[in-house]
Amino acid sequence: RLWKEPLDISGKMGPLYFHEKGLVILPDDDLNTKVNLYDYQSQEGLWGKKGRGIKVKGGIYSYTKAGDGLILVSQNSSGKNFITYLDLSQGVLTFDKPTKVDGAVVFSEKTQKGLLYATTEEVNILNQSDGSLLLDKSINSNPAMIANKDDLWYIYDTKEGVIKSLNKTSGAVKMLSPEISFDGKESPSSLELRDNGLLLSSSQNLAQVGFDGNVEFQKYFEAPREPGIVRALRYAQAVRAAYIGAASYMGAAAFQSAGQEVKDDDPVAGAMADGIGQAYGELGDAATDFAKKSFAMANARFKATAEADDYMVILTTQDKNNVLMKVSKNTGESEGFIDLGKEREPNYVMDGVTGMVFYNNDGNTIQAYQF
Repeated sequence: RLWKEPLDISGKMGPLYFHEKGLVILPDDDLNTKVNLYDYQSQEGLWGKKGRGIKVKGGIYSYTKAGDGLILVSQNSSGKNFITYLDLSQGVLTFDKPTKVDGAVVFSEKTQKGLLYATTEEVNILNQSDGSLLLDKSINSNPAMIANKDDLWYIYDTKEGVIKSLNKTSGAVKMLSPEISFDGKESPSSLELRDNGLLLSSSQNLAQVGFDGNVEFQKYFEAPREPGIVRALRYAQAVRAAYIGAASYMGAAAFQSAGQEVKDDDPVAGAMADGIGQAYGELGDAATDFAKKSFAMANARFKATAEADDYMVILTTQDKNNVLMKVSKNTGESEGFIDLGKEREPNYVMDGVTGMVFYNNDGNTIQAYQF
């Protein structure tokens, strides 16, 4: 051991960085976040007033080495995320104030233009000298919607509905594809780099966009739904519950108003009227909640999707039966299916290497299929 006694510091332990001058401790604690450098020999704190450290906004959950310092990523108790730069040689934060970013930072890469980063909500490039952002408007996206090829990041902009390219060397952003809308009220959930382009997909949709930006194919496979008669019943239940909710709220208002009027003359009658009004209000809340759930159930679709390198297995319908369909990622065409009959929520797993599908159809039997 270098130190006879453990180093006792306040707050929750976060990342460590081993610098030539000492141990840098980066606490992940919003209440006690003070970054400090501790001498390897003396255990003495070397940064900040009286060696007590430098205060950082939020708890530090990640960092990236950049030049002579560290780019720190922190989050405060309200969930807001910040980026700042720590100069290791001077022991100071160089930004006038931390740069606020939307979402938690999950990936970063040093480029000639600065720190290219992706959060759970956006993509941008940070100037590590002053904390400014290169792109005036961040690209709304998330890591599942980003693909990388050479010097280009391909990014699906979740707000604009298009694929954009970002050049890591120049920082230039270009619109690559037209706006792409998926059927079945779905939004794209994955962007995948393919040999011949970019595959945009969700549970029931897939579209391939060439590197030239042209949409080469787009396919939709409708998810199974409840039979029409069941949906009609649930819609009827929802409408009736909505009516009960509205009528109950009217009754609640009427009784509570009456209670206010009579309570001075007859406190007991006033309290009874007010109590009945509260009961009607609770009935209205319950009926309204039931109406919302009934509408949601009536509109529900059953989905099950699994992926391998070159195909997706999608739960869809064919000839009024539900099937697991093998769909090529290269063409968007079906390459075979497994008939499930009326089963809407199949319990299955897929081996993406061999193409085998193992299906448990009755709780006791596992059947193996090969497309």
